[in-house]
Parts: sequence; C-alpha cells; structure tokens
Amino acid sequence: MACALRWAVALGVWFATAILHREVSVAVGEAFPTPWGALTPIDYTTEAAAATALALLAVLLRRAWRGGARLGTCVLWALLLSAMVVFHHTLVTIDIEVIHYPQYALVAVLVARALDPQRRRRVLLDVLLIGAALSVLDEALQYFHLMREARYFDFNDLALNQLGALAGLLWRYGFSSGDEAATEGPRRLRGVLLVAACLAAAVCGVLVLAGVLVVSPATPITQDDTVRLVGGLRVVLQWTPEIYDHMRPSRSGGTYYVMGPLPWLAILLGTTLGTWALERRLRMADTATRPSNARMSIIRRLAAAARLGAVGVEVATKETIAILGGTGDLGTGLAIRWAKAGHRIVIGSRTLAKAENAVAELERILPRSQADQYAAMENPAAAEAGEIVVLTVPAAHQLATLESVRAGLAGKILIDVTVPLKPPKVGTVQLPAEGSAGKRAQDLLGRRVRVVTAFQNVAAHLLKEDVAIECDVLVCGDKRAARQRVIELAEAAGMSAWHAGPIENSAAAEALTSVLIQINRRHGISHSGVKIVGQTH
Repeated sequence: MACALRWAVALGVWFATAILHREVSVAVGEAFPTPWGALTPIDYTTEAAAATALALLAVLLRRAWRGGARLGTCVLWALLLSAMVVFHHTLVTIDIEVIHYPQYALVAVLVARALDPQRRRRVLLDVLLIGAALSVLDEALQYFHLMREARYFDFNDLALNQLGALAGLLWRYGFSSGDEAATEGPRRLRGVLLVAACLAAAVCGVLVLAGVLVVSPATPITQDDTVRLVGGLRVVLQWTPEIYDHMRPSRSGGTYYVMGPLPWLAILLGTTLGTWALERRLRMADTATRPSNARMSIIRRLAAAARLGAVGVEVATKETIAILGGTGDLGTGLAIRWAKAGHRIVIGSRTLAKAENAVAELERILPRSQADQYAAMENPAAAEAGEIVVLTVPAAHQLATLESVRAGLAGKILIDVTVPLKPPKVGTVQLPAEGSAGKRAQDLLGRRVRVVTAFQNVAAHLLKEDVAIECDVLVCGDKRAARQRVIELAEAAGMSAWHAGPIENSAAAEALTSVLIQINRRHGISHSGVKIVGQTH
C-alpha cells in the first residue's frame, strides 16, 4: 500500500508539473497589478533563481554538516552546477526554462523514493531511465495537446530535464547520514525499461518508413504553423528544415543552440553508460566495504570504489557476521577471533537450542564487549541478519542448508568453508561432480550471491586457542572485491590470506585438506598447513 502511494505521488507530481509547465511559462510573462504598480515575474528571474539557490545552499550545508563525504559531494555538485551554467547559456531560449531543473529533480527524488524508500538499493540507472521516459511523455503531451501556437518537439527541454534528474539523484543520495549497505536494484524493472525502449525505437522506425513520422518536412513549417500537411496529419520533429543543430537568436538576448534528436540521444546514452559504469563500480565497493546498520551515501560508496584501485580498503565499521553451523569447532573458532576484532557475531544452527548453547560457550571464552555482541538464531534468520555469511556445515549438509537460507543471501558475500570429505576415506580426495563444493554452492545460489571459499586448510582447534596461525589461507571466488574482503577478514582473525583465483580453483584448496590429513597421519603432525613462499618483501 505504501509503495503504491509513493508511486501515485511521484506520477501525480510529474503529471501536474507537465500540465502546468506551459501555463506557468505563460503566466510569468504577463504583468499583473500590485500595490507598487504592475509587475512581470519573468523580469525577476535572476533574482528568484539567486534566492532559490541560496535557500538550497543553506539546506545542503545543513545536510553536509550532519552527513558525510562532504568534499566528494561538493565536488559533484560543483560539476553539476557547471553543466547547468553551460546548458543555460547554450540551450535556453528564455530564462524561465530553468524551471525544468527543479521540476525533474523533484520527479527523480520521488521516483527514487518509490523504488528505494530506505536508500538501500542501487536505482540510479532505473531512475535515470524512468526520468527520460517521463520527459519524453512530457514533451509529447505538450506537442499534441498543450501547444496553442506551434507544435514541435523540444529536445533542448529533454536535455535540461536530464540534468534536473541527475540533480535529484545527487540530492537524495549525497550527504546521506549513516552507512546502510546497498543491495541490488530491481532487475525486473530495469529489464522492462530496456525492452520498452527497444520497442519504442522499433515503433518509431516503422512510423518513419510509413511516412507518418518525419524529421524534415517537405515544406517549411514556421513556429506559428500547425503540423497538418498535405496528405493528412504528420508528426514533425522540426519547425523548418535544417533548423536543428544550429544557433538561433534568443528572446533573452544572444543566441542558443537548437538541439536535434541525435545530440539529445548522445547525451542520454552518455549519461546512461556513465551511470551504468558507476553502479558496477559501486557494486564492487559495496562488496568490499559493507558497513552495518546505517545508510551509506553514494559519495562514500564512490570513494570506496576509488580505493579499490589502491593497495587495499580500510573498513571503517564492523559487519555483522553470521556463521551457519557455528556450533562446531571451526565455526566457534572463527567466531571467537572475529568477535575479538570487534565484529558482531550471529550463531546459526538447525535448532535454536544448539545455537544458544554455542553462544553460551562463546560468552564463557570471550565475555561480551557490548550487549549485542552475540546472537543465537536458526539458520534462515541468521542468514537474514548477517551482512557477511559463513557456512561451516559438513559437506553432506551443504546443499540442504543453502536451500533453507538462500532467500537471506541475496546481494551478500557467502564464505563457504565446506570440504567434500566422505568418511571413512577422509584422507582421499573426493571432489563432487561440479568440480568443488564452492562451485556447487555458486551454481546453486546464482550470481546474486558472491560465493568465496576459504579456511579449508586451517586446523579448527587452533582457532579457538590464543596462538598464532602459521599456515596461509587460499581465497577463491569470481569477484576480486569479494575475495579482498574475505582476505581482510582472515587477517583480522590473525591469518595470512592470498587471492587464489576464481571459484573453480577452490577445488585445489578443498583437495589439499585430504592431502594434509594424510600428512598428519603419516608424520604425526597435529596441524599441518599450507604456506606460500617467495614473497619479495
């Protein structure tokens, strides 16, 4: 119900502003009496814009004071305002046209709120595409219904609307207070938008071939003419032939550029590709730096994305780590070490009683440093609660456990510690048909879950003791940023870890466990491990 109401408000505001846009444009150009004489609002456009800018600046400064990433957000605002200045001096025929900026900024904010009320999804591209579609509908509405003196499709307005939508996105996601982890955007909606765009392009192509839609009419059409040509009504995209892509005198002085369909499509394509690339980069940043229980601004995610190109990423806040099957030695050992590093630990089990017993054991070994340091839950609830999820169940229970918790894993990192051992021949390598337990988990969960394998070769009893771990950890997964985050968690637990390639390579680490078991047996070693040599530093 709330979602439907938000959509109704967003579309209602868009429709009202689209209908009233021309009426406002006409009204501000007419004089009306006041006690101080006749006043024409359009004569004071500069003063009104300055007052509005000062008011917005005051609000932004207040949000900057309470929010984060001040420098980055201010830089982006400066770039956006610079683009608006350039557009104003090249694409605007009359000053009142700047009304497009707040109009579509508001629409973008409301659409983003409808799609993402908690500011947890990546909906930048979705909002941009929806804004472009509404912008085209807005111009079509004026073209066919609202224009009294002329009918033409104003691509300059579409470009201004695009900047307004970008301003709305920056207004909503810049200077956010807090750091809540982002999740995937609504892929189904994005697919619908892209299909609709392709269908619209196909329909336009058919209309052009049929002679109904013409870009350059055969006979000149001035601004005060209609579009009723010989042979019936045709939709014409130009006032006169060759008028687009030329400089034209402006009613406010100087000249302005009359944009045609192709330049606007180039602007739309450029901003769409840029937004798409940004979202891909932010996805990597979110994987590597997913903070807990607060909103994360787009600027801070962008800064995190930039840091991925450096030697590493410093995590400012500690995640909640859910350990499924955390009642065993391995799960308990990892829980102890991550709790010491400041993480909140959720122990998951098939039964709540077993999870509570494990938490009691944790409290005995390492008393709580804060009230919510530990929590006990059944596996599905634990997977929902964890920002990073660790699977430490026996191989025989791997798939069943993942099936029971997959709904809570979407958009998260899953650290799979499963080793495909088959008693009694645990000293013999017996990999599954998929190639490895890690690959089997990734195939089951799909690409929305970033499966990373690690810790298969670490002796569980050492993790529970206050001793140094001498062996290294091999970290495998298809996403480098996800592997990097697991390496950082391994280091936080007192271990050295290495990027070991894609998820298929986890077969090597899993197979090594059986090899190490044989070494332990034959040579009387309690905890043999793997050490990577050859470092140059």
